[in-house]
Amino acid sequence: TMLYPGLILNENSIGEIYTVGFSTDNQIIDTGGRIFAIGKNSKGYIISKSIAIGKNDRSISVNRIDIKIKDGEVLSKCDSLIENKGEAISIPRIEKFGNGYYNHEAKMEKINDEKIYYLKSLGLSEKEARRLFLLGFVDDILYNFPESYKLEVKRLIDLELEEIGGFG
Repeated sequence: TMLYPGLILNENSIGEIYTVGFSTDNQIIDTGGRIFAIGKNSKGYIISKSIAIGKNDRSISVNRIDIKIKDGEVLSKCDSLIENKGEAISIPRIEKFGNGYYNHEAKMEKINDEKIYYLKSLGLSEKEARRLFLLGFVDDILYNFPESYKLEVKRLIDLELEEIGGFG
């Protein structure tokens, strides 16, 4: 699956792109965003989250960021969460043509067993603790979504976890 929303930012405009990708066994999810900041005082933000849980087989999550800047400002952030045979890749492509400013950061992390242990000590089961950790990973992006989308994303994550029988 591939998903690349894009924006063209003219003078004094602001644009934001938020993407969430989830891949499981034998899947490759390719997500990210594209912003062309061509106008003065334009600001763009791309935040891409990806989750790769390869329980039995390889699972790959790719975050692609494509930025072209003339006189604007673009900030991009790619966060990846991997488990078992999951893999994550972040690919920024940035072209600067004028006085624009950009910042790109990428972070990959594995589900932290100490945090899971702590959640279990509070009375949660292993599956509940891992689900809570996963929802916490995407929560900072979900607060920007309308309430109906937040619920839908959480349902989709629950369905994916149910389909693979939880994880861990």
